[in-house]
Amino acid sequence: MDIINKIALGGVTALGVLIIGLLLSNAHLKTQLAESRAEYIACRMANDLFVAQVAKQNKAVDQLKADNARREKRAQQAASEAQEKARLFYVAAEKIRKTQTRGDACKAADSLFNAYLRNNK
Repeated sequence: MDIINKIALGGVTALGVLIIGLLLSNAHLKTQLAESRAEYIACRMANDLFVAQVAKQNKAVDQLKADNARREKRAQQAASEAQEKARLFYVAAEKIRKTQTRGDACKAADSLFNAYLRNNK
């Protein structure tokens, strides 16, 4: 074998080794690409699920806020009604208290009523 054939054979061998190396590297990169795609898909699915859960929770929070506003409004209305009833009862009680009565039973009731008003005013 002459020198040119040896150089050609060495070049072909080197080229073959290079091609085998590239094929192995390509296979490894394809595997990594497939793994990366799978991770990306899993991340997208998790993100979509997270976004859906956040939207659901935001809707629930909005509903709770609306419910709270309705309860607060009802409570304010009830408090206003109770204050008005209390005012009317107080006016009626004052009217009764100022009424002149006679007899021991009326005096006793008047005394108890006045004591109650003093303690609960």
